Amino acid sequence: MTDTRVDDIALFFLEGEQKIKCWVSHHVYTDPKLRLNVSPAWKGAVFLKEPGDTESPFYVTNLSNLNNPGTAQAMAGTRRAAPAPYEHKTSSAQPQAGDLVVIPWDDANAAYLVPKARYQDEKQCPRITDSSGADLQFMALTEGVVLANVPKTDPQGMTCYLLNLLALRPSSAKNKSNRNDK
Repeated sequence: MTDTRVDDIALFFLEGEQKIKCWVSHHVYTDPKLRLNVSPAWKGAVFLKEPGDTESPFYVTNLSNLNNPGTAQAMAGTRRAAPAPYEHKTSSAQPQAGDLVVIPWDDANAAYLVPKARYQDEKQCPRITDSSGADLQFMALTEGVVLANVPKTDPQGMTCYLLNLLALRPSSAKNKSNRNDK
């Protein structure tokens, strides 16, 4: 596949009390300067909320466990060829609270860090407008979809990944402390 635009991630997240939706392009989430080692715990999952160094989590999405981007479920079944062996340098960066780690569809042996400050930056990750992202907004906010391959080929539709951090429930530790306060 040569058109990386179908690999873009439509990301939904909270910024204070405001619900934000933005595009995280393939070139942003595969920045070689922010390449990480893939944790064995990340290999079998498609989405994880990891505790990190503080109580605030960071998020890991493993797109390599999903269907080919832009492929409808009925057409699925063909998987990509294994990537050629290549020695990648890894960054010394560590995920912090609210950061996103992405394992791309085409390389299950690579993980990339997208710092929260980067996906919040409108210059690097432009906002999705209500009119252009209406279907995505419906899936994320009304249906509560957390992660999806959106294979719409209609010119008015979207072909991308949808990652909705808004649909996540608070951690059980927080829930327990809230229950004890009552």
